[in-house]
Amino acid sequence: MIITKPKRLSEIISFLGRHKSIFLVGCGACAAACKTGGEEECIKLKKELEKAGKIVTGYLIVDETCHIPLNKRKFREHSKKIKGAEAIIVLACGAGVQAVGSFVDKPL
Repeated sequence: MIITKPKRLSEIISFLGRHKSIFLVGCGACAAACKTGGEEECIKLKKELEKAGKIVTGYLIVDETCHIPLNKRKFREHSKKIKGAEAIIVLACGAGVQAVGSFVDKPL
């Protein structure tokens, strides 16, 4: 298992820059076990981003964000909400972020 740590909200907002609409992707494996990327954490971040003036188009939790075929299937199910976002936040380890980035054409 990989251990993950959350970034500060100020750092996340800074990374987002001009991107107003955001889609969240959580990891149901390592990040969920570390309490940094499960459903609870996605809901919390969604609320914080909305308070900061961002629009969260939706979120999904993938069993393992580093599992590319599983990601692609889940992303197809949420394609409309993902298309409506300017950027994606992935609540996972670096491998999860890299896996999502391998098939998504949006800033992560």
